Amino acid sequence: MAGTLTRHAYEELIEEDLRWLESLPRTLERDHVIMIVRASADHEYGATKVVEAEKVYPWTRSCNRHTDCDKADRDTILGHGRPADHCDDECCEDCFGY
Repeated sequence: MAGTLTRHAYEELIEEDLRWLESLPRTLERDHVIMIVRASADHEYGATKVVEAEKVYPWTRSCNRHTDCDKADRDTILGHGRPADHCDDECCEDCFGY
């Protein structure tokens, strides 16, 4: 007899899969699969109050000034009409003070 899973039950089932995936060596394909599996609950049951784009994942683009550069760009574009200023210089005096 087939039954319907609640969102909570579904998330518990995929949690084991996510733990296994996260134990594998880091590759672009692995990160993509993890992203898809994490988004699958929202796809099947609808989005929750926490917006998926607001979460920070290991593959999130970052720089010296932002932990999530894409979010910083979105926020700055909304407020100022231009992307945020980013810094990837490992010897940046403004970021590191030397």
